[in-house]
Amino acid sequence: MKGKQGRMLRRIGAIERLEPQITQYEKNIIPEKDDLKVARKEKDLMNVESIENKLNQYEKKLERATITLEHTKHNLR
Repeated sequence: MKGKQGRMLRRIGAIERLEPQITQYEKNIIPEKDDLKVARKEKDLMNVESIENKLNQYEKKLERATITLEHTKHNLR
């Protein structure tokens, strides 16, 4: 489809894909934080660094996905 209708359909499809992706990132952050607490208690420095890197990646992905969702919803109007 061309024109306005095609853009609207593409944006609606993007919103439908982004929302489950955001919930998945939110679900992944919680166990990573728990693992980080355990690793810090055990003072396992190698594991702490890897978990922190993974946690930072999930937080960045979550932030980017939420911003993309906001912009897509704004442009849908």
